[in-house]
Amino acid sequence: MEEKADFEKISDLASSGKTLGVISAVLIIIFFISFLSVLNPHLLSSLIKRTGALKAWVVLALGLLISVIFFALLSRTAYQSMYSYSLNLIDPSSPRFMSNIFFIILFGLLWVIIGEMGFGGDFSSWGSGKATEKGKPAVSFVLGLLVGFAVMGILTLNEWVFNNYLHLISEVLDRSGEVSYLGFILLRNSLIFMLGLSFAIIAGIISACAPVYRSSKSGLYIMLFPLILILIMFFTVKVQHSNAVKRYDWGKLNLSSALNIPSTGHEIKTVVLFLDDEEANLSIKKWVLESEIYGTFIGRNTIAANYDNLRKVEKYLIDRQGETIFNNVCREIIHNGYYVLWDVERAHEKQAEYAYDLFLPRMMFLTKLKRLPVTEKNFKYLKEFSNREVFYAGGRSALRISEVYIHFGQFDEARKWLEIFKASADKTEEDLLIPETILTDGVITGCFLLNGEPLSSIKVGLFNNYGSTDLTGFRIASNLLDTRITDTSGRFKFENIGTGEYFLGIMTDKELIPYSISPENITVSPLPNVLKLDLENPAIDLKDIDIILKQ
Repeated sequence: MEEKADFEKISDLASSGKTLGVISAVLIIIFFISFLSVLNPHLLSSLIKRTGALKAWVVLALGLLISVIFFALLSRTAYQSMYSYSLNLIDPSSPRFMSNIFFIILFGLLWVIIGEMGFGGDFSSWGSGKATEKGKPAVSFVLGLLVGFAVMGILTLNEWVFNNYLHLISEVLDRSGEVSYLGFILLRNSLIFMLGLSFAIIAGIISACAPVYRSSKSGLYIMLFPLILILIMFFTVKVQHSNAVKRYDWGKLNLSSALNIPSTGHEIKTVVLFLDDEEANLSIKKWVLESEIYGTFIGRNTIAANYDNLRKVEKYLIDRQGETIFNNVCREIIHNGYYVLWDVERAHEKQAEYAYDLFLPRMMFLTKLKRLPVTEKNFKYLKEFSNREVFYAGGRSALRISEVYIHFGQFDEARKWLEIFKASADKTEEDLLIPETILTDGVITGCFLLNGEPLSSIKVGLFNNYGSTDLTGFRIASNLLDTRITDTSGRFKFENIGTGEYFLGIMTDKELIPYSISPENITVSPLPNVLKLDLENPAIDLKDIDIILKQ
């Protein structure tokens, strides 16, 4: 099975991390020794000589101290957001401006302290320079600054390439939006290319600008090598970036600009939730028809939520065949948009399409299934996502699937999945009791009135009681279970409901019930509040629910 094989390959990669760490440490030591030899050809040999050994050890200690400070500060800035820095090293608006300046100065100090033209000299005395030539600390410092500027430029470019290529891999190239083996391979190959070139460039620049006594002409000849590599690197990055802009909509600020559709929802409804909150026994919300998601790499994206815009996003996704930087954003914003419209059936269809490719959304959808009405369509989702020939499901995910089968009254299947969970390597003390029978045909009915008149053609939502009236972000997708539209007499009926606690909500035009009305000026009789269904109480008829607005 492809998905399971992918997980196993990722595990193998993770287990090889220790070996790679040892290899990296050895390479760093070799690089540092070579670095010291280039800065001062006399340093390593002077460490074991009688004459100059003390000075050589002092110089080495100072060099190590500066290097430790450099890498400590470099690690400290690594946490900064991928969007919080500028490619311009001397951009004062960049939050890393002072760090970059300090890094560059550290290189100057290294060149002065260790260099043959600086304090290190040939270690024949405690003075600077060689016995036969006067020291040039100022020249050494300037050369160090130039190298520091070049090194920070290369590191910044590498960080920019890494962050942007990681984004491209996640959203487009491996089409997963999650950790995948293909993503690891693509990222590994890019790192090998960029870091290989970068180390060669940095080594060449250090050699060309080493603070040693030689002719300027020989230094310029050495500089040709890193300059050629820099041209190769910039040409490669430029070509790949241009291809991403042309092919994947790279550089577009957001999805709305890529599709030329409104990013802000101007249509406003009123949502009333019949559940106690901290201030009143019901919650009245201003409901802006706007679909909003936050991408890991792409940030906040919004579009005006209406059927026309959602169809445009769907068409864009089909036309591009997933080859867009907004691939995962599109899929999330579509099903989120249908939730905003309280079109639960379409939201579940699109959420299932999204979950088909991704493990985490699939587990979230399976978790929600154990609260959804027990219908043929919802059971079809369960059968599809519990197909072990297509999807990987072991450990705790097997336990989740067993719970869903219990919810649907399929106890034999639930036992099979419970056995899979118990046999898994990551088994815990958690266990699951399978009942003899369970409610699968619960009913909630009622009739909404507004000031005694039927409230027709409004949307009624059935929510899982999660103890809050907050519908932001994933909460509406996790807890809005079903919707109905009231008939001409204001009646609604929810069927095939399982055991659980629920509450109701309605979406109306703001002209009918203003969202700005205070809870004191609205009364509901009788107030539905928390609705509990189980085998002893399988049906609830709320009769007439009269919403009375005070003038």
